[in-house]
Amino acid sequence: MELDDELRSITIGNSIVVQYCTRIKSIVDLLANIGASVSEGNLVIYSINNLSLKFSHVVTTIRHQKPFPTFLEMRSMLMLEERSMIKEQNRVVQATHQDHASALTILNTTHDNQS
Repeated sequence: MELDDELRSITIGNSIVVQYCTRIKSIVDLLANIGASVSEGNLVIYSINNLSLKFSHVVTTIRHQKPFPTFLEMRSMLMLEERSMIKEQNRVVQATHQDHASALTILNTTHDNQS
């Protein structure tokens, strides 16, 4: 019962998708070892139910797939979405980064004209 409860309430938190899915798969394997197998469909539903809001777009896509994706297909979709988010975040950081070496510099000189 504890494993089933853990599977139903697992959240991604600060984990990356691979870590999150590995935790889920290990719980499912433990449940299968004690004769409490989880169907592929339920496994996908448990996996997407408690994802953070940043995955809401891909979760909607997964829920409407026909046929319903397997756990591996779902994991792949989440990993692709995560990579896209990281690329976008890096692009924004690079676009807002200012290189201080190219900042304007004013050179003040004085010329002493004594001739």
